[in-house]
Amino acid sequence: MIAINKNFEDIPNSLLDDSHKKAFGENIKAGKYVSGNIYKKKDVQDKLNEIYYKKCAYCEKTLLDTDKHIEHYRPKSTYFWLAFNWDNLLLASAECNRKKKANFKIEGKKVTFNDYKSLNYEDIQNKITEIDKKEKPLTINPEQEKQDFFDKNLSFCFSGECIGQISSTEKRLKHTIEVCDINRKELVERRLEILNDIKNAIAEYKYLAVKSGSISQLIENLTALKKIEIKKITPEREFIAWRKTIIYELLQIYIDTK
Repeated sequence: MIAINKNFEDIPNSLLDDSHKKAFGENIKAGKYVSGNIYKKKDVQDKLNEIYYKKCAYCEKTLLDTDKHIEHYRPKSTYFWLAFNWDNLLLASAECNRKKKANFKIEGKKVTFNDYKSLNYEDIQNKITEIDKKEKPLTINPEQEKQDFFDKNLSFCFSGECIGQISSTEKRLKHTIEVCDINRKELVERRLEILNDIKNAIAEYKYLAVKSGSISQLIENLTALKKIEIKKITPEREFIAWRKTIIYELLQIYIDTK
């Protein structure tokens, strides 16, 4: 997981049009979500694809060649009155979206529409930060976190039975990893491909160093490898957090010990 920078004021036009206002009123009248997929307009999809670089909000997997789901951070089945809020819409993989479903545990007091019934449709937009303070949700919203939070609290396993897995002792991250099953087999295997590519390169350079008897050449080659891997860390790459940890913890430590 990484922090996502979204401009909450830059609301897609379709979310503010008359059809959404009407649907909002119908949901309020019904006391539940009854509006189908009206929120999946092209401008919403385009903005989310741009902001997320077509990657999942939770697992960071690229969604270029797989289903992309517009995910409601607060499930629309319960928070029907927030279904069209720009700050409640994320981009997620089909797998993470299905795993999460309506699972939304909180540690604070639950907020309902009655708490905001005096507001009109436009005024309810951009209330997620305020509601978070009241409800204290356990599921992480990457749009509401700073990158420093993830850097400090995520751990990555490079060996043993847990190899390729992500963990955390921070309760919200731990909960999100479990709920979205971020260590499911497919994701672990994709992370291991990245790790093994770098390990294979290290092994080749070690072999050449032994053959030539030049430790200085090994360090030079590993430093060059580090620079190459750093250049690969672009916003559209999947598993940025994993890649950074391999470079700055695993590869750099190996260079420093030589």
